[in-house]
Amino acid sequence: MSNDTTCTNRPDSVVRPNCVVISLGEMTLKGRNYNRFRNRLVKNASAVLRAHGISWRLKPIYNRLVVEIPESEADGTLDAAPGEEKTRLGRCLTALARVPGIVGTSPRLRIRQHQFLTSDKQIRYELLEEPLIRIAQEVHEPGLEFVVRVNRADRWIKGTSQQIERRLGRTVIERTGWEKVNLKKPGRTFYVDLHTEGAYIGVRKNPGIGGLPVGTSGHVMSLLSGGIDSPVASFLMIKRGCRTDFVHFTADPVNLRMQPEENKIVRMVRQLSEYAGEASLWVIPETQFDLALLGSDTPYKLLLFRRFMTRCAERLAQRGGGAALVVGDSLGQVASQTLENVISNSSALDIPILRPLIGYDKDEIVHTARRIGTYDLSIEAYKDCCAMIARKARTRSTHAQLQELEDELLPNYEEVIARSIADATVVDFELGKIKQVTDASARNRDAEDEEASEDGEGAADTTVATPHAPIGRRTQ
Repeated sequence: MSNDTTCTNRPDSVVRPNCVVISLGEMTLKGRNYNRFRNRLVKNASAVLRAHGISWRLKPIYNRLVVEIPESEADGTLDAAPGEEKTRLGRCLTALARVPGIVGTSPRLRIRQHQFLTSDKQIRYELLEEPLIRIAQEVHEPGLEFVVRVNRADRWIKGTSQQIERRLGRTVIERTGWEKVNLKKPGRTFYVDLHTEGAYIGVRKNPGIGGLPVGTSGHVMSLLSGGIDSPVASFLMIKRGCRTDFVHFTADPVNLRMQPEENKIVRMVRQLSEYAGEASLWVIPETQFDLALLGSDTPYKLLLFRRFMTRCAERLAQRGGGAALVVGDSLGQVASQTLENVISNSSALDIPILRPLIGYDKDEIVHTARRIGTYDLSIEAYKDCCAMIARKARTRSTHAQLQELEDELLPNYEEVIARSIADATVVDFELGKIKQVTDASARNRDAEDEEASEDGEGAADTTVATPHAPIGRRTQ
């Protein structure tokens, strides 16, 4: 049941928001593709809310989304913010703050159009002023200055936004404890949005992460190290709407299989899946590469290993429909990330390597890592494969030079890749939770059995399957 009203609460009670307005940002500029982006965001946001035990209806209204709060479950305030876990509204705002595509959220009191407008679009000011006065009294702080901001989205409504702001602001001063308006730096802003279907009154806008809904920008495979940079690079691609799976190379595969919940990389991807939704992590032992180069003292070993990792990731991406790889390179940050080495690494592949951090400095990366919750995990002690393979890397290399070394030292290159992937452990995630842990060989057998079954039934499409299938074969 909806509680759209000017004032259903008792005079001595707190004004409860009856909806949350979601701002969409650049999505609204997508023209004919807007509905596709909006529908994906509705699906993603609804799934996130359900995962947090919230079954409120979410519906699109023009260039925004509205979450409708049932009257029986209205337990927050208009000043609610993400992180307030004691109320349903607080949990709702916390969940939505991690959904790519959402620019901001704002708890609002909605008043239906027929309640505050006459048939000829004249405003019944008393029906707007009554709830606004109560709200202003609730949030009043002595000494603070305020402003009323009106967004008159329906241009048929009589009066300009500035005229409506002046009238409502004057009413707040005359009938509450607020004494002064400050147009430039107010201590409190009262938001009044006037739309075709109703008026929305609020006092807080909570920022979201922005970007585009996950699932609207294709599928990528991100290589994760144990450091600070690669999780941030992954987040930036998730934020741009990419469905993202992960690859990590480990020197300790046994520990992962015995205690996956305690593994640093697993916990890192679990955090990233709060933003990504569904994700798979392929953890590949570096053993096969190490054995293949046993006895070699080439100074290019680390650069050869980086090319090997990206080639393994490329095979997984190609198997699952991934269009590109993602790495956390920042130009010149370490010896292996000079321009020459970046180019020689990219030249080894048939698909592109995306480097979202290429122009970032370390402080910018650390700032983002703290904001998304991966920094503390990244600085935990960990056996990093690259450090174990070689302590130092050559600062300059060419593709031809490294290709010649690979032909000499790794004549059975494809076999080493295949054995490494076959030895992998795969961890599936959904919205911050581990769904299952399997080994790659069992996963591939299940996929082959499934494909054989589908072929027997005359199935036409084998590119989409259940979460138990290999990467990139998830139900849309």
